[in-house]
Amino acid sequence: MNPAVLSSESIAAIGTFLTLTSLLGTFFYVQLSTWLRDLLILRSKFELNDGGNTPEEQKALREVRYTLKGLYNTLPFLVTLAISTFIGFAAWHAFVILGPSRKFDPLADHLAQALTVFLTIYAILIVFLLIRGYCIGHSLNRKVTPPKA
Repeated sequence: MNPAVLSSESIAAIGTFLTLTSLLGTFFYVQLSTWLRDLLILRSKFELNDGGNTPEEQKALREVRYTLKGLYNTLPFLVTLAISTFIGFAAWHAFVILGPSRKFDPLADHLAQALTVFLTIYAILIVFLLIRGYCIGHSLNRKVTPPKA
């Protein structure tokens, strides 16, 4: 067997790495999307009740403050870091297996390209979702936190 051509064991290992990274990345993207959606809903609730003096509006603003504490914290960043580290680890192993074969085996080159595109899309989405979510959280936190005397 030509060592420059992927063996069936290599293809199976790379398939496992690609499956792990894509499943975990997709699951995590959905989780971050939900987190961002919850922050957007919270911002809308704040904007609808801001400036109101009725008891219902005051109650809604208190709910915004309490809910924001559960959403605007370091947990999304820490989970993102952990998940992304694992995805990077699995992708690195896939690239190591693919490396020697890429010049001679079109399948290896196509798999490497697919993994590269996935990692690029994953990174762009994760960075966008985190930055957008933390910007909304920061803005809301400034608005709902009572000024210190």
